[in-house]
Amino acid sequence: MTLLRNGTYLQGKTQNFVTNTTASQYSNVVGNITGIIRVAVNQDTWVAVANAAFTSGNVSANVVASTANSMLIPAGGVEFFAVFESTSQVGFIANSANGNISITELA
Repeated sequence: MTLLRNGTYLQGKTQNFVTNTTASQYSNVVGNITGIIRVAVNQDTWVAVANAAFTSGNVSANVVASTANSMLIPAGGVEFFAVFESTSQVGFIANSANGNISITELA
């Protein structure tokens, strides 16, 4: 069960990626104690945070970001998202220039 609370969170695993403008990419599924993630970008980036599809305990379909239906985080932006442990994933695609995205799990 995900618990949201006031106060300080413990920093967990960080995943860093280079984004591209040609195809959606995706992160690993978040850990089993993660309730919040911090997403930071250095270029305009389209981001989708959702639950990956599972079949027989394995990811069968990854989260896909698109320029039509995902949230745009502007260059230098930082956003926090509530997630479901062991199922949520981040999909992302660069807007017009390749950049970097950092996804940090908070517990």
